[in-house]
Amino acid sequence: MSRDGKLIHASKATRTVFFGYLGVALGIYLHELGAPVFVVGAVLMLAMLGSAFSTALVAFFADRLGRRRTLVAFSVLMTLGGALLSISSDVATVAVAAFLGSLSVTGTEAGPFSSLEQAILPQAVEQKRRNVAFGVYNLVGYACSSFGSTLAWIPERLQGSGLEVAAAFRPLFVAYTAAGVVLCLLYLSMGKGIEPAAPAASGRKLTPESRATIARLSGLFAVDALGGGFVVQSVISLWFYLTFGVGISSVGDVFAVAYLITAASFLAAAKIADRIGLLRTMVFTHIPSNLLLMAIPLSPTFHWAAALLFARQSMSQMDVPTRQAYIVQVVEPEARTPASSFTTLSRNVSAAFGPSMAGYVLQQAMMSTPFFVAGGLKTAYDVAVYLAFRKVKLKG
Repeated sequence: MSRDGKLIHASKATRTVFFGYLGVALGIYLHELGAPVFVVGAVLMLAMLGSAFSTALVAFFADRLGRRRTLVAFSVLMTLGGALLSISSDVATVAVAAFLGSLSVTGTEAGPFSSLEQAILPQAVEQKRRNVAFGVYNLVGYACSSFGSTLAWIPERLQGSGLEVAAAFRPLFVAYTAAGVVLCLLYLSMGKGIEPAAPAASGRKLTPESRATIARLSGLFAVDALGGGFVVQSVISLWFYLTFGVGISSVGDVFAVAYLITAASFLAAAKIADRIGLLRTMVFTHIPSNLLLMAIPLSPTFHWAAALLFARQSMSQMDVPTRQAYIVQVVEPEARTPASSFTTLSRNVSAAFGPSMAGYVLQQAMMSTPFFVAGGLKTAYDVAVYLAFRKVKLKG
């Protein structure tokens, strides 16, 4: 792996520590500030729409303006979002920070940073090692998200010592702000090798075949993401909190273990993909995880629900590195940034509507509904994407 590839992994680690924490804490933080559950869902939706808007900018302008320059710009916005969280606990201000600051409510990410880094990564490793590289890239993200999830004990401990909600959560918001500064420095250290050799500045310069492939993938990924939006980490975290009455540190511990299980699954995904192919790995590991997802709300106790979540996480994200590797290999090299960005954009826009709808049904005490809707939509996607692409050859 080249030096730039190592810097990509360092930046992934820096972000996802705090994305793991925010995925657990943000929904509960808003709820403890007094926001109704539906409002919590709306703020989470804004966070995902902000990621979608940022990813759209990447799709249309990143290769034209420069990948390094674009990554630095989003790092500045992340710093701004953290600063807003640090200085104000007003729900409207939190909403603005969520939109501008690339806040992750999924615990990991699917925004402007990852879409650009996925386009850069194939240039940083040998072709025969790409599947492993994407597996390690996601392993780093989930391992760091696991650590970030454990930080949820800090506000709980501070609240126990007498601090108000905003003051108890503030130290980690300040740390998130500092992480944005670190990202700026990491991206400024990257070389010119991360830029595309023949940039496709917009969708109009793509070949008809690439445009058609990106459009089909984007439409299918939107279905999967809509389902996923109903069960983003912040929603599941809030569901645990409301259903079983457990503290935020207990929820954080659950997701810390879940992320470690997920991280381990990425290496297995790379090996499976080398044996049976990327598309089959995406689909054949995803369907069983959807069934486990729908079983979670049927659990009689917190521990049963956690165990089913762990079982689900052992398979549910195996499609992530394989999907990323598939996207950049099913189109020409010059189309990688648009392909990564547009498919990520479709996922972000579609997923953004899930949390607000999930917040509404949770507020109506229909606690099982988000899990059943998510599992059904995701299974429909799995069947459709396999039928649509099972005969499509990779371009390398």
